Amino acid sequence: MSASQQTATANRSSKRIWRVTAMVTATATSVLALAGAIGVAGGGTRFGEEIESRLPWQSPVFAGIALAVVVGIPTALAAFTLWHNTTQAALTTLIAGFLLVGWIAVQIAVIQTFNPLQVVFGLVGIQLVAAGSQMASTGTPPRDELTH
Repeated sequence: MSASQQTATANRSSKRIWRVTAMVTATATSVLALAGAIGVAGGGTRFGEEIESRLPWQSPVFAGIALAVVVGIPTALAAFTLWHNTTQAALTTLIAGFLLVGWIAVQIAVIQTFNPLQVVFGLVGIQLVAAGSQMASTGTPPRDELTH
């Protein structure tokens, strides 16, 4: 195998790793965010009076809907475009990552409480941004290249 063929194979492998990792991360994040949104909006997940008094309109229902709209749906869309390897996969992944990082930052500012999961999901958002950026800069491989 020539050096250029080895480089091309390595590039395809790298693109595949970024795509698959982002797809798994986006899928898990979407499921967790949507489940969390249902729990918060439905009253199954309570934050306590002090934190709930800091929520916009002191409304867990609003917070749950916002979580679904800002995190759950964008990460689901990213997972879908990654799974189907569409031309929008890099952009949707990048946007979902930025929205997740922004959600965490706003959440900390609004509820004024720290939880270790905020660090975890902040890092997940950064990973999605990195994956989206990497896929955008290298282009996503055609679908047939992903199966080899």
